[in-house]
Amino acid sequence: MIEFGCSSCGRSYRVSEDKAGKKAKCSDCGAVIQVPIPDNDELDFDEEHTLSYELLELREHTLALIASGYEDLLSCKTVKDDMLSIVIKCDESRKQMVLLHSFLIRDESHITVFSPIGNYYALGTNKEQFFQLVVDCSTLPIASIKADEDGDISVQQQFAALSLDESEILATTIHIGKHADFLEQKYFLADMH
Repeated sequence: MIEFGCSSCGRSYRVSEDKAGKKAKCSDCGAVIQVPIPDNDELDFDEEHTLSYELLELREHTLALIASGYEDLLSCKTVKDDMLSIVIKCDESRKQMVLLHSFLIRDESHITVFSPIGNYYALGTNKEQFFQLVVDCSTLPIASIKADEDGDISVQQQFAALSLDESEILATTIHIGKHADFLEQKYFLADMH
């Protein structure tokens, strides 16, 4: 579980690890709050999950780069059987979680790389701001923007797993994470990672 408080009114929250990075409005004061992304060694992810071959190879490659001191990568953990979490360094004070999800389409393995940036409802009724967010996201040629049924917005890219090697997937992951961090700062004005 992740415990944190609203920076405006101090109300305490306790949520599950899968909510890390998501944003919403404080139920007491209405301020935009974000569930912090703790260092992966603080998360209660179960390491007994069995990753797909593609994500297993990517995890091993990423962990080797972290061990060698690669400065853009902070941590890499298995979230569940079909998902990997990589935390990247955006600058000296900011980090961004990027998730990689493995799945099959017509017996071919695919990976979606995505990074949460905020919640649509935090933008209020400002549709022009949401439109500008979509336009800004389109400046990244490899990614798209997606909002789920809860209003959580993420930057994402999907591709056939065998079309790229581990280095290309990791480069895409870092690029999407840094772009997501930029959009998060511009439109949601906070980073509680």
